[in-house]
Amino acid sequence: MPKARCPICDEMIDLGERPHVGDVIECPSCGVSLSIEQKGRRWSLKIVEEEEEEWEEEEELEEEEWEEEEWEEEEEEEEEEEEEW
Repeated sequence: MPKARCPICDEMIDLGERPHVGDVIECPSCGVSLSIEQKGRRWSLKIVEEEEEEWEEEEELEEEEWEEEEWEEEEEEEEEEEEEW
């Protein structure tokens, strides 16, 4: 099974049977978020930047806001249709 060392605490981490480049895992020893990297046949771990995590959170919030706006637009359309009748 592929393994890689945590760049923070030096813990050797088992990446599972089929790791995928870009997957984010957490170091079981120090808890830091790590992105799986591969160079040739060698696996490594890179610290996930806080900006990336914040961007993902912002993206989720934008999706929720978009869904709310879409729902509000549908309500407005229904009200307009009712007024026409």
